[in-house]
Order: sequence, then C-alpha cells, then structure tokens
Amino acid sequence: MGIAASFIGLRKGAAERQQYEEALRKSEERFRRVVEDAPNAFVMVDALGCIEMVNAQAEKLFGYGRDELIGQRVEVLVPERFRAAHPKMRTGFFKETYSRPM
Repeated sequence: MGIAASFIGLRKGAAERQQYEEALRKSEERFRRVVEDAPNAFVMVDALGCIEMVNAQAEKLFGYGRDELIGQRVEVLVPERFRAAHPKMRTGFFKETYSRPM
C-alpha cells in the first residue's frame, strides 16, 4: 500500500470514528433527556453503591440536589432501619439484574 492509499485509509477511519462518536453523543443525550423528563424518580448507582446519576423527580422525592447526591453512597437515601442490610441486597441485585420493586 502506498503512502497516498495509507493516508486515504487514515482519513476514512478518522471520519468513521467521528461519525460513531457523534452517534454515541446523540444517543447519550437522548437517554439523559428520557431519564430527566420521566415522571418517576431515577437514581443510578454503580456496583459499589455510589450514586452516578439522578433526575429531577429524585431530587424532588428525596429533597436533595443532584450535586449533593452524586458520589454519595445510595444508602443515604435508604430508610435508617434498612441501611445495614442494603449493601448485601445491592450486591445481590448486581449479581442478578432484573426489575423488582424497591
């Protein structure tokens, strides 16, 4: 492959990557809008229980701003009487993820 062909291949690869990244950005933005505009409270946590995302309804329900919640353990939102058992329940949820009542 000559230098010109290599350069064209690099440009094509860069253009495809840029299209992919733009599609990903648009998809993430749609997801965020759906979650933000949902009538239900959403709190997204990682496997360690750290809050990664909340929507406006969660802020209203719990009375905290998202800036106060992001990075905190989800147990701050769990009633006191259930807090000690919650980490074990959370671990079980991440082992078998399916919809269940909270």
